[in-house]
Amino acid sequence: MSQSFTRHERLTERKLIHQLFKEGSTKSVPSIRLRWLFQELNTPCPVQILFSVPKAIIPKASERNLLKRRMREVYRKHKFILYDSLESSGRNMILAITYSSREILSTKEIQEKIIVILQRLKRENEKASK
Repeated sequence: MSQSFTRHERLTERKLIHQLFKEGSTKSVPSIRLRWLFQELNTPCPVQILFSVPKAIIPKASERNLLKRRMREVYRKHKFILYDSLESSGRNMILAITYSSREILSTKEIQEKIIVILQRLKRENEKASK
């Protein structure tokens, strides 16, 4: 599996984003919130994802951009956790990962949290596909 993060993997369609935040389920760990929804996608990849760092929590744009870069990089390297489960079940999903801490976490801390939340989501997918 490729460790790239292509444009097909980015959630950009407004209709899907509104649907995700309206109907999606939520899981969270301290500092990171994940919202997901099983959805049919017309893309070659099983997941489309959106990264968000609210301006109200992190006021400086440079710091928001830094955190989004860190989250994207961690997801890019560890997306196989989720992809393997989704490809075996034949399902697609849309995700939003939202940063929710006022502190700027290191890449290692973000990595630990995103891995935990992806593993929880993998278990959720396995339960739902049975």
